[in-house]
Amino acid sequence: MFSVQVLPSLTALTELDVSSNKEAGGVIQPLVSALPLTQVKHLPLSSCSLSEESFTALALAVPYLRSVDVSWCKVVGGRLALLLDALQPSVILELRLSSCELSTDDLHHLAAVCRRGCLSSLRLLDLSYNGSVGDDGWSALFAAGGLGSLEDVDLSLRPLTSACCSAWLPALLRALPRLPALTRLAVQRWTFGSQDRQQLNHCLRKRNVLLEWDTTHHKPANQESPEE
Repeated sequence: MFSVQVLPSLTALTELDVSSNKEAGGVIQPLVSALPLTQVKHLPLSSCSLSEESFTALALAVPYLRSVDVSWCKVVGGRLALLLDALQPSVILELRLSSCELSTDDLHHLAAVCRRGCLSSLRLLDLSYNGSVGDDGWSALFAAGGLGSLEDVDLSLRPLTSACCSAWLPALLRALPRLPALTRLAVQRWTFGSQDRQQLNHCLRKRNVLLEWDTTHHKPANQESPEE
């Protein structure tokens, strides 16, 4: 593990990647305290075994970050508001929340932040592998607006799972005209009926958007569930 003591001397440091480092979860508080926060723009923490305490400490660094990556950190689920409320408007460009066991309430809070304009500069939003989110959460996010700069969004489910998207697809279709910068939409393992597919294709027919979805139909009975 790196020495936190050397960080204050790295005044030009703009990125510190501690992803997939299980020890990092236990030293986030001293790490954040030692970082030149106004300089650091990227602090990837994917798969870092964050605790509630370390996740709370991370909120201190969030206002300065251009990219937030806490993917595969299960502690985020049910606590996303703590992270989102620390964001400064029009600063963050990437938000990676893959496999965080997000809840429907988490998505409602994300929607509220979007409505306030705090994510107006966001270019990438990764919400993949969060099958515990209910249809109402997805619908609320797409109805919120405030994502005019979004280029890349991933809503895919985990492999070997599937779920029906019919309940929230209308909200997504209505949102697409308000996403003029969109270049990639990933919805793998979501089940689309033939009419759903026609509607989505129709909305994107004149746009240069990479649509990643399954060409074969899955049975929606095997619903997405949180990871072990």
